[in-house]
Amino acid sequence: ALPICHITGKSVYLLLCGIATMKGVFYMKNTRKMVTASVLIALYLVLGYLTIDLKLIKISISSLPLVIGGIMMGPWMGLAIGLIGSFLSQMLHYGITSTTILWMIPIASRGLVVGLYAKKHGYQINQFQTTLIMIISSLIASTLYTGAFYVDSKVWDYYSFAVVFGSSVGRFVTGVITAGLLSMLVPVIVRALRSLELSQNVEGVTKKSTAGKA
Repeated sequence: ALPICHITGKSVYLLLCGIATMKGVFYMKNTRKMVTASVLIALYLVLGYLTIDLKLIKISISSLPLVIGGIMMGPWMGLAIGLIGSFLSQMLHYGITSTTILWMIPIASRGLVVGLYAKKHGYQINQFQTTLIMIISSLIASTLYTGAFYVDSKVWDYYSFAVVFGSSVGRFVTGVITAGLLSMLVPVIVRALRSLELSQNVEGVTKKSTAGKA
């Protein structure tokens, strides 16, 4: 797809800085959440470069950051990380095109779906529940990707209907395989982050208590 406008590396850098310092975006209540979201967005971009690109099918775990954001901080955070991360990724690789928004929807929807599921279960989901929602969100994202692929191919006049939907089989299979990998990584990472957050909270309370006595 031909870009409507050219996005320079400096522009992306400035946008990232803006995201990192923006207050109140998507109901972020404190600095820690803003920093966490910024780090997860940056991680999404980095993991995007580790994608195995088979032309019609891509194998990637770049959705890991938004899944973690959704599980730990809710559906709107998962959605925000997905939208901002995918937008920056589109700018870095293709610039802004008339179909940019179509490619943002699948990844953003995954963060939203995972976040909603986690919220419904009090943000405490077991291994089976994690595997289940990874697979469900993967199937939803793969379906939306196929739709985006088809519309994009019609707008820019490339792959045929048969090629677009024929490749969807491989897209669904790799999506489920990736979901299995994420279901193993996510619980470990979430437990580690929550443990770290708890220790930081305890340390903060201890310091306040010590300061008060002094």
